[in-house]
Amino acid sequence: RFDQITRCFGRGAGRAGKPRDFDGVVVLDEAHKAKSAAKGKQGSKTGELVMQLQSLCANARVVYASATPASNPKELAYMERLGYWGDPALGWATFKDFESTVEKRGVAAMELLATDLKRRGQLLARTLSFAQCDFEVRFTPLTRAFCELHAQCA
Repeated sequence: RFDQITRCFGRGAGRAGKPRDFDGVVVLDEAHKAKSAAKGKQGSKTGELVMQLQSLCANARVVYASATPASNPKELAYMERLGYWGDPALGWATFKDFESTVEKRGVAAMELLATDLKRRGQLLARTLSFAQCDFEVRFTPLTRAFCELHAQCA
């Protein structure tokens, strides 16, 4: 099936070509199935093929669609097109550098990453309705240690 798909991308608008020439959109539905694709580690066949597809279709736009977002940085390896790694000028030189930094910072870093992706228009998150739910607003003063940690993560 993979060869069939890549041949289709190579044709583009009825012309013969290579997948690299394809400049359309590739939508990876259920993209979370590729989350064990970290380079240099044993990944899933799906993850490996998703990475290969993105490499073959270098000019394509990629949409990662998933209802189950990543809960740790290792699960983001297949999302090469986010622009966080691969070019030191944009962030980190390698995915391993990115992963290491985010892991050191913990959950707060994953939350900041999600916030940045939303700000850049690269993440759309939906939640279930909270209709008929009760809640209470509480104000909690921030500790100096928390403020320092937040500043380091920014």
